[in-house]
Amino acid sequence: MRGVLYGVATYFSWGILPLYFRLLQGLPPLAIMAHRVLWCLIFLAVYLVSQGQLRDYLRRAANPRLLRYLIPSACLIGTNWYLFVYAVSEHRVTDVALAYYISPLLSALLGLIFLKEHLTNLQLLSLLLAALGVNYLAIHSGGVPWLALAIAVSFATYSFLRKRAQVDSMLALWTETLVLSLPALVAAVYCTPAGANWGLLALTGPLTGLPLLWFGIAARHLRLVTLGLLQYISPTFQFLVAVVAFHEPFGRTHAVAFTCIWGAVALYSSSALGRKTAPSASNS
Repeated sequence: MRGVLYGVATYFSWGILPLYFRLLQGLPPLAIMAHRVLWCLIFLAVYLVSQGQLRDYLRRAANPRLLRYLIPSACLIGTNWYLFVYAVSEHRVTDVALAYYISPLLSALLGLIFLKEHLTNLQLLSLLLAALGVNYLAIHSGGVPWLALAIAVSFATYSFLRKRAQVDSMLALWTETLVLSLPALVAAVYCTPAGANWGLLALTGPLTGLPLLWFGIAARHLRLVTLGLLQYISPTFQFLVAVVAFHEPFGRTHAVAFTCIWGAVALYSSSALGRKTAPSASNS
């Protein structure tokens, strides 16, 4: 039960995060992303000091084998965070929701191609149905949903690299924020306008770090299949925020495309429920 509560808290917090970033409307997305990195690094440093682990994590972050994977993954998660903030600032949270519905399906596709992981017929059908939904949206809305696809691809590729690194989520996040800290500092100095609300910017640190700590607890107590199902809480609430809170347009074209995506998610989830999955000890 504890794992489920932490899992729900994690994905719910990610689902309503656009509400917070809308409070920073008017600031350059690059500045917001830079502050998110820097304040997250400070938050994690304080947490590691409280656990007496800061020196150990600094030493482990310098491991060349880890950096081989975590430098590219840091670039990907930085790109993903920027695109997320950009989508909120451009009133395109619907694209964010679409992206995070698609992302797990793309992760499955990457596993099939590069890791030779087996997919059931239902899972393959779910990938085709998701592709149909994206194609329908592209044809009937006047263009490919590039922003949604960029967010989905960056996060799916990031997840793939993290899985290959085989490192616990806390060490990976700490290393990634360290890698991003110098360019983030430069961006924060040059892009943060005078009069910015530093209190709201500082809160992006714990709002980024806390859910990841919660996720680590959830991952230690839940099966991968359970985590996989819980993750759809995030795009569901992002979708509700977009349509209900931000009044973004959602017409027939979106309805058909999202129905295909939701159907793909249902097929993939039902297939996963039918398979025996070992308990997970870390974020993959």
